[in-house]
Amino acid sequence: MKRYMTAFLLTCALSALPAFAEEIRVGVLSDGITEDWNALRLLCGGAAAEKGLVFDFRMPSPATIEQQNAIAEKMVQDGVKALAVAPIDPTAQEGMLKALAAKVPLMLLERDAPGSGRACFLGTDHREAGRLMGEVTRETLPPMIRVLIFTSGQESPEEAARLEGLKAALEEGKYFLLDALADKGDRSVAGARAAEALKKHPEVGGYFGTMPYHAGVLLSAVRAEKRERLVSVIAYGNTPEVRDGLATGGIFAVVRPDLSDLSKKLTGALAALARGETPPDLPENRCYSAGLLVEKTEKPRNLEDIADALQIPRVLEETQAVPRPSFE
Repeated sequence: MKRYMTAFLLTCALSALPAFAEEIRVGVLSDGITEDWNALRLLCGGAAAEKGLVFDFRMPSPATIEQQNAIAEKMVQDGVKALAVAPIDPTAQEGMLKALAAKVPLMLLERDAPGSGRACFLGTDHREAGRLMGEVTRETLPPMIRVLIFTSGQESPEEAARLEGLKAALEEGKYFLLDALADKGDRSVAGARAAEALKKHPEVGGYFGTMPYHAGVLLSAVRAEKRERLVSVIAYGNTPEVRDGLATGGIFAVVRPDLSDLSKKLTGALAALARGETPPDLPENRCYSAGLLVEKTEKPRNLEDIADALQIPRVLEETQAVPRPSFE
């Protein structure tokens, strides 16, 4: 009798196990190796384990189209039941993406290719990110202060959208945009232009970086010119230099993707796709938008002190110097 009771209890316990007890392999393929991708891998790994998923996260190095294409094929061969890819160049990789979508449910990240047959897309609202960069400026600079924007100048759709949103917010906040300086993705060029601009325009009160590497470059420039905290550095992205700058107050604020929200939407969609289901809360256009976070330094700033510090050089530059008579 005891033996039958044990067997009965074991059968009940097994039947009570969740439907996803059988592990399913899903994959994420990034467009390179960055701080955010590393952080997202850790977040998604924990979330995937809770859903009974085997999580295969790969980052190509070197980050080339050829390397990414080869890794994608290998992940399919290794048995992923759903795959999320952040294509390096969706246009150039359209054929590869279509081939992948024919083999496994495909999710695209950051750069979309609607004609690829992908099941859904998850990306960042970059125009909103730029708008938030401009919006937070009102907490650190009074209106009418002169500012400069630094861009890579490489004309990616993502950076162009951030730039558009930032310019619109600065105009609404009544800031005077002196220029948008491009550096072609070269940190040394960006640093040299940032330092030169401070010498040429000592009245500048705000530096904006539209790429993640700009935060560290602009912070180094204002420090070298003894203008840290007088020039408000606001940037997009999340790097080790950002953490340093926020701690000292040298960087006033950063806007970055909410990786927790991103990992939740990513793993939820992949889990559903791998089981042949519709991803949860999927918008009608099949495009998810990741949340954004604004991080600000905890070092207090006084707007009146900043305005006073910037007023003298601004007046000196805008006022015509009158030669004094010589009595010699």
